[in-house]
Amino acid sequence: TLRQALVCWRGFAADCQRLGVAHRDDIRSIDRNPEDALDAASKRDEKIARYKRSKEVDEKVAHLFAKKRAVLGDEFHWGHGSGFDEDMERELILALLGRAVAQAAEDIGSAEQELPLLDLMAARGGPGKAPKRPPPSTEKPFIVKIQDKAECTRLYKEMVFQCPYQLPTMSLAEAADIEMAEMHEREQAKATRQRDQMYEESDRWLSGDRQGAKEADDEEKKTYKDRDWDDWKDEHPWGSGNKMANVS
Repeated sequence: TLRQALVCWRGFAADCQRLGVAHRDDIRSIDRNPEDALDAASKRDEKIARYKRSKEVDEKVAHLFAKKRAVLGDEFHWGHGSGFDEDMERELILALLGRAVAQAAEDIGSAEQELPLLDLMAARGGPGKAPKRPPPSTEKPFIVKIQDKAECTRLYKEMVFQCPYQLPTMSLAEAADIEMAEMHEREQAKATRQRDQMYEESDRWLSGDRQGAKEADDEEKKTYKDRDWDDWKDEHPWGSGNKMANVS
């Protein structure tokens, strides 16, 4: 089971730590209490550092195996020769053990995350099982017995002969009253806007005390508008937009 695998992984890591062939960061990750889990950023940094370290070990192992194959003819033939001495054999074994400890640290982290899910699945009865449904109620349903046959017939008629569409919730007169009230609200709002606009115009021109001021303002606006139009015609002469450029 997964718990037995965790025991074996931790036992292997403890032996490698005792022999001094495991990296201290991998041992620290294996011995960490699940309740003292790292935050997301620290966990990411730890995984990146382990990946880089494992990649270097894999390259070293591949190089030593290739050299061993070139010297001895078989990379899985344990032993040393003239071109592959005892120190290189020892270095290869230590690299393989260190790589295995790093993989064990990764597997232990994944297994500890899967254990709660497996416990939940086992509580439901195994893979593919739905959650247990509550037992059916032992109480008997409430039943009303109608002894009068005429009353029973009337109830059946009320249940069968029903309106096929949803009945209105108000009468036509009530709906008309609501529409009239909404119309009066709109008219009042419109009158309020017009009155505010009239007050604003009156306040702007001092209630007519400035004789000719409004007319002068309108005349000034018209003058600027005509001036802008003349400038636009000077910048865009007649026919300038035609492809043949027939400008007179």
